[in-house]
Amino acid sequence: MITIEVKNKEFNGDRCGIGFVNGVAKIENITPEQKVFFKQMGYTVSGNPEKKAETKNDKKEGNPEKKAEK
Repeated sequence: MITIEVKNKEFNGDRCGIGFVNGVAKIENITPEQKVFFKQMGYTVSGNPEKKAETKNDKKEGNPEKKAEK
């Protein structure tokens, strides 16, 4: 989970497609461009992106969903 905090703790709105409530946004992933933007604006960016858990079916060679992604 990634947490982004703005200086104005009363800010409720959207920045770069990310919604903030009371100056804080909690998101699973962030693009490199968004991260640069927020840091340039003086926002605090902390945490790590969430990784999608791989299931047993994903690991199987015959999984048609995995083949379709390739």
